[in-house]
Amino acid sequence: MVDSLTGGYFRPIVKDAYGIIPISDDVEDFYKEITVDSVVGADNLNMMGGDYLYLGGTGFPSRSNDGSEIYVYLGDGTECDIEEIDSTEIVCKVRRLSSDSIGASLNVTLYLNGIEDGSHTVQVASYFNSIGGIEPESYSPVLKRNLTITMDENFAEELVTDDLWVTLIQ
Repeated sequence: MVDSLTGGYFRPIVKDAYGIIPISDDVEDFYKEITVDSVVGADNLNMMGGDYLYLGGTGFPSRSNDGSEIYVYLGDGTECDIEEIDSTEIVCKVRRLSSDSIGASLNVTLYLNGIEDGSHTVQVASYFNSIGGIEPESYSPVLKRNLTITMDENFAEELVTDDLWVTLIQ
């Protein structure tokens, strides 16, 4: 059952001892407004995805399994997967963006139970960080050797090694 404080459009349900009482089609759906007050983490989004957005506001569900229909997406259609939710904050992880979005300012839209709020924007990085090379080209899991990763000459930020994840695949 959807929380009574959650925003959206809802059809009233009336019950008595015998069950649900039919409601005339003339009765309008109940409406509860949602408001997105802020979007944090919205500067220089990585084209490859993985950035987290923190949407603050009101009318959000207090838990993810309350029956609400809820989505967060960007102006280019990229989805933001909801990771955490409570009545005042939604945390989502941005998926990989399209290459057409480099340097773009995109609306962030929250869809909740039939209502949309697209009043905030995010800025996509105007550069595409990439790796210029990896040495050695082959690597033995038995023999321990250093792996050298060379960043592209146009790498726009300081690389923090704690933020670097390397996965070797076969």
